[in-house]
Amino acid sequence: MNYYLGIDTSNYTTSLAAIPQNEGEGVCVRTLLQAPVNSVGLRQSDAHFLHTKHLPELSCRLREALPRNARCVGVGVSVKPRPEEGSYMPCFLAGVSAAHAAALAAGVPLYETTHQEGHLKSALYGAPDFPCVERFFAIHLSGGTLECLEVCKRVGAFGVRVASKTLDLTLGQLIDRVGVAMGFPFPCGKALDELAFSHRRSFSVKIPEKSEGINLSGFENRAKELILSAQKEDVAAYLFCVAEQSIRALCRIANTGDTPVLICGGVGASKTLRRALAGERYYFTAPEWATDNALGVALIAKEKGTV
Repeated sequence: MNYYLGIDTSNYTTSLAAIPQNEGEGVCVRTLLQAPVNSVGLRQSDAHFLHTKHLPELSCRLREALPRNARCVGVGVSVKPRPEEGSYMPCFLAGVSAAHAAALAAGVPLYETTHQEGHLKSALYGAPDFPCVERFFAIHLSGGTLECLEVCKRVGAFGVRVASKTLDLTLGQLIDRVGVAMGFPFPCGKALDELAFSHRRSFSVKIPEKSEGINLSGFENRAKELILSAQKEDVAAYLFCVAEQSIRALCRIANTGDTPVLICGGVGASKTLRRALAGERYYFTAPEWATDNALGVALIAKEKGTV
């Protein structure tokens, strides 16, 4: 078996993946980076250190998950957050170093991509019902990103234009800041999603819209006020009502019309959001391919390597 290796070292997850050169399912191993107690994130220097620490262990786990005769024919790596000039985060340098070493040792090509393009590729992989179109919109929901993207498919890449976005907090930041204030460990999304999903309370939430995007900081203040007078389930339900309405607002600003909208990024794994937007033009990927992963990076490497 020949395979393409993918490496992604985002600010929250160390991830390696392999995709067969021919037909077959991909394999992904990953480790969530542990943030200090009561914190709402990681410093870049700490994230870089943790990636360097986790990469050897994950390499062994991936090797064990592959057939004994598996041979790497190409290495893909995310080198920066977005496919735009000036995009940069030091944590990706850990993956770049590992990818260069792996490609040189195996004598195979190295293919560079971005974290956001990896998210788009893995989301498409995990959403087989998504329409086969060359142009679509995507909502990227994660700890550091809340954007509505106009996306055009290209060989081994995506053409991406930010059509609308948050102008202050992302949904991930909003959920994590309020979650930590409630006493949950960072990251808080999964725990709060479970509370909101089982509670089923709805709130009336209106997102202020501007021509270029939305603001969410006021909802952080309101949620923290709720902590003092409401149950945790109510606060969680409120946050995911804000999340749902934020998606709808960004799509209105971007004028997505009837064009299909792909949901990707870690917050896109939410069961509550899937239920709220079910039956509409929003398409969700499988939860394991919504959160940070290197499979999309491996898929892009494969596409570039087979041109």
